[in-house]
Amino acid sequence: MKSWYVNSYTKYPNAAKLFAEFASTKEAQLMNYEMTGVVPANKEAAADAEVASDPFTVAVLEQFKNSYPMPAIPEMGSVWSPMAAGLADVLNKGKDPKEALDNAVNQIKDATK
Repeated sequence: MKSWYVNSYTKYPNAAKLFAEFASTKEAQLMNYEMTGVVPANKEAAADAEVASDPFTVAVLEQFKNSYPMPAIPEMGSVWSPMAAGLADVLNKGKDPKEALDNAVNQIKDATK
């Protein structure tokens, strides 16, 4: 899934706004899906028969219902290693999921203070 936005520092705010508006349309999202396989964020495009007939895409769209956008901030770099270690502890070492992930959260909080 891709999202589009207009950077407030752009030298061309109108052009950026027009592009974001275009890229968000059903037609543009369907074209992007057909060309690249990127799952549409536009609800009308996601409901298209071609999109709705692909089991992988349907599974991704179902997950969107329980998802939140990932922030585009430098602090996200402090998330990946603790989370990978926490998940590995659960999946490979049989550790308690709550304990392992609470530990990962504490590491992330310490790294982003």
